[in-house]
Amino acid sequence: MELKQELDQRQLTLVGGTVGGNYVDDSSIAHMIQTIDQLAPLLKQFSEAKYVVLLVDMFTDLMTGELSMPRTVTEDQWQQLYRNIQLACDHIRSYGLVPALHPHVDCYIQTEEEIEGGNGAEEADRLEDDRQ
Repeated sequence: MELKQELDQRQLTLVGGTVGGNYVDDSSIAHMIQTIDQLAPLLKQFSEAKYVVLLVDMFTDLMTGELSMPRTVTEDQWQQLYRNIQLACDHIRSYGLVPALHPHVDCYIQTEEEIEGGNGAEEADRLEDDRQ
């Protein structure tokens, strides 16, 4: 396995992978699920690799600096965002891997309230398990 050789040569350990996308857009979830389906078998080849980090798309296009999506979402879109994150988490768990949500600036989940699901989304309560 070429990746294992490269990691060993550099004395590195693979502990996980990442899947990013626009969790407010239902059509992008199918692509993220496909990415998880491709990533999971690779991660399972490494005993230490147990995490799949979920990254929420940024508002700003990194190449142009232009706004690529609105900075605010409606309550319905919040529900959709948390529902889609939950779908991705459930799919990751089906492989025996641990989902982890990575909040960051310039995205819909960046404040403590958003991380905790302060918008009242029922699905958000289940996200806490994913951050352990």
